[in-house]
Amino acid sequence: SLVENVGARRIYQLIRIAGSPSNVFELSRADLAQIEGVGRSTVDSIFGFRRWDEVDRILEQTQKLGARFLTIADKDYPPLLRQIYDPPVIIWVLGEVKALSDQSIGIVGTRKASSYGLQVCDHLTMGLAGQGMTICSGLAYGIDARAHKATLKQGGTTVAVLGSGVDRIYPGAHRPLAEAIIGGGGAVISEYPPGTKPDAPHFPVRNRIISGLSKGLLVIESGVKGGSMITARGALDQN
Repeated sequence: SLVENVGARRIYQLIRIAGSPSNVFELSRADLAQIEGVGRSTVDSIFGFRRWDEVDRILEQTQKLGARFLTIADKDYPPLLRQIYDPPVIIWVLGEVKALSDQSIGIVGTRKASSYGLQVCDHLTMGLAGQGMTICSGLAYGIDARAHKATLKQGGTTVAVLGSGVDRIYPGAHRPLAEAIIGGGGAVISEYPPGTKPDAPHFPVRNRIISGLSKGLLVIESGVKGGSMITARGALDQN
């Protein structure tokens, strides 16, 4: 994932052909060039990759955090997420990997929720969590945070998907909530390496993971535009 000119979809194809991530680096130039969608620039990038010190640093940082990462080649990688068009190649996980089950519902909504929206969020979230569904959301202000809290109140499992590294909880005010999610048997996850700061373009991209982990997506309250509707479109694209 650190190699230039290689996006998630292409990496997935390379791993599928090679059998494992490490095997990709063992392929010859000729073998790589025969793979559909792999051009000369990608071959050059793979053969020219020299950032192994950065790889070691990320691995060391992951270990220090007590986190784990799953690659798309791992058996524990969430099965529903693997089926989407552009699954993340790596997911960093703080908490329980088993929380990334296929019995999940995504719940999203506006940061500026009305009192009615918050009440509905509590009612529906606690009902779903009470039926054993894992609740996935984005740890944002408003509906997201309320869904996480309602799940914990019900004694259920919830997963927070970040647009930053798992060590950079955003918003910072929700660090105690993130700790409660982990302590309650859930997980805080990200496709971004530890140390990655929250950045505006990351959040629309991470929304596909919330819907991709889930059997369905519940939009509690939303404007016509915004992150919730991006997630809703992603859910439709993912069937």
